[in-house]
Amino acid sequence: MNKTRITLYAVLSFGCILGAEAQTDSIMTHQLDEVKIEIASNYAIPEGVAYVPTKETKQHAFNINDLLARMMVAGLRVDLAADKVVTTYDSEVHFFIDGVEAQDWEVKALRPKDVMHVEYLKSPSDPKYKNYDAVVNLVMRKYKYGGYVLGEVGQSFINNSGDYSLIGKFNTGKWTFTGLVDMTYSNADDIIQNTNTQYIFSPDNIINKSAEEKLKQHQNIFTTAWNARYSSDNLTASVSAGYRYNNTPVNDGKTKITYSGNNAPGNNAPDNGTAITEASSKSMQPYVKAYFQLSKLPHNSMLYGEASFSYNRNEASTLYTFDSPIFNATKENVYLPNIYVSYSFPLFKQNYMSVSAEYNSEIYNTRYMGTDNSRQKLINNYVYARARYNHKFSDDWSAGAQVEVPVNFYKVNDNAFDTKPYVNGYLTMNGRIGKKHSFYAYAMIQQMAITSTFYNSVVRQDDEIEGTKGNASLKPQRYAGARLSYSWMPISGFSLNTDVSWEEIMHDIVPSWHPENGLMVQDIVNSGNYNIVSASLTPSLSLMKGKLNIQALMIYSREMHSGIRHFAFNTFGLYPYLSYNINKHFSLSAAYNKSFGKGFMRGGNATISQFSDRLKVSLQYTTGNLYAMLSVNSVLRKDGWLKSWFDSDNVHSYEYLSRPWDGRYVTLTVRYTLDFGRKTEHNNDARFEGTVKTSVLQ
Repeated sequence: MNKTRITLYAVLSFGCILGAEAQTDSIMTHQLDEVKIEIASNYAIPEGVAYVPTKETKQHAFNINDLLARMMVAGLRVDLAADKVVTTYDSEVHFFIDGVEAQDWEVKALRPKDVMHVEYLKSPSDPKYKNYDAVVNLVMRKYKYGGYVLGEVGQSFINNSGDYSLIGKFNTGKWTFTGLVDMTYSNADDIIQNTNTQYIFSPDNIINKSAEEKLKQHQNIFTTAWNARYSSDNLTASVSAGYRYNNTPVNDGKTKITYSGNNAPGNNAPDNGTAITEASSKSMQPYVKAYFQLSKLPHNSMLYGEASFSYNRNEASTLYTFDSPIFNATKENVYLPNIYVSYSFPLFKQNYMSVSAEYNSEIYNTRYMGTDNSRQKLINNYVYARARYNHKFSDDWSAGAQVEVPVNFYKVNDNAFDTKPYVNGYLTMNGRIGKKHSFYAYAMIQQMAITSTFYNSVVRQDDEIEGTKGNASLKPQRYAGARLSYSWMPISGFSLNTDVSWEEIMHDIVPSWHPENGLMVQDIVNSGNYNIVSASLTPSLSLMKGKLNIQALMIYSREMHSGIRHFAFNTFGLYPYLSYNINKHFSLSAAYNKSFGKGFMRGGNATISQFSDRLKVSLQYTTGNLYAMLSVNSVLRKDGWLKSWFDSDNVHSYEYLSRPWDGRYVTLTVRYTLDFGRKTEHNNDARFEGTVKTSVLQ
């Protein structure tokens, strides 16, 4: 056998290995040994795309988010300024580590150099991924025995904040024990909020309010968590617990208020003056969680179960003084049990079925003091029954259909309500052509869960002119959507991703303002439909043998809303990213966010908003187990801002908000890992998994 034939045989063997790994069936994690030869670093897999980071990329990456940015994963956008990962269509991404769901800080605790490859999965069929739309699965290097201690210190200057973490882990055989202690603080003393609002009580009673407010907000968070996990070939089981204490001792404001209009001071409008707000809050949150995953059952079936319980103790108080003091305070106990179980099994050749059930309960006991002195008990229960069917047309193409029946029943004091069962439907198709082309399509319709605070029946006076209340008679929203996604990866180091989507929310929940007992009261109602059509294009290019990486996400969207929140407008977004490896130890990265036009803030009282642009530049240094990063946020702007608008029949408002974390500041972050023993498996770190909940009106 001559040298040419030997070389050809080696290449073909390597390609076969990669192909076999990429074509693992839908209920198995795609396992891929670390590739020594720097080729085929990105390629299509049956339900998404896979990336193998180079040694140099892992060496210069500060954390997992930085690693994903440098790898330029097709279909993902890494917002380094906000330190989060979303899809190119701005949907939430759920992280998994070796097929086990992880929280944000757990991912933060991982070392990039232990990452073997990354899978970005779109609507994966494996039931362990819990029917999530977008999943990033990190496949880590395996170790048998040992441990590590990881310490990280992050300190921001100008924006006075810090984050200090200590993580410990020990592996022995099939057992892994982990623990976390984390402390963060933020002292913001110069938040600026200017608001102009027009209140239309009647054609002859219009009040204009101008408010110039300077806010202070100090927050301290302490978190601890631990985890014990057992892993074997057919069983993974875990028990975890944690505790979080969140204290906001200062949330104060001083506001200069001026009134004008045809009901100016001297008539029925309040007098001009200065308002003082003194507010504070604190919460404690212990939780416990257990789960198991049992595989290799008869007929190649799998059983997955999860149970958790979390308790919240929330306390808050606000004293607002303008002409006369207005005091509001709450004490709240929250109980949050959750149970999830799933069973998966093959039907016949190339066909797979999974059935699952889930129960979520939220129990709130709240005492109100001040403008409303009352007690409220709110119980919000959700029960889900799901069935999912998957068919493999070939090793490269598959389709899935899911039917879900959610039932919601809730109780506000002695008044019980329930919603009619509604069938949610979900269709997906995943496929690839070779390893260069990846396709994804989905269509769905579902009933959306209602936030518990919306059911609140309390009427609360907020200031001299505004009040707030909920609505226990809300109808659930219904959602319909469709998406097409395509990724092209013709060569290593280049990819092109495009997404086109349509979404509609029916019976949308929006704020409504109306006069009531001399106040302008905001409540929540069902009104109209919200539609959005969007398209995105993301080219990514790696040059100079991977030293220079360039990516640019471009987004267009058209948003429309009917009903009392009637509007239609276009929005454009540009998000370029660049990283450059200067030498063995130093690297430079830059990320820029820019939006053209306005966007609809569903979480901001249904306001229309516009954000300032932001350029973040970071210089990173690494040697051995030591990583350091010096970053400058908002290089181009000293003060960042958020502008928002709200228009209705009775209220028109404009708001300008500037916060220290939106503007220019410098952050120094240092992390060091100390290994002991032989080595350890960096894949299942302890994480805080409790859920913060409240029914209090915001």
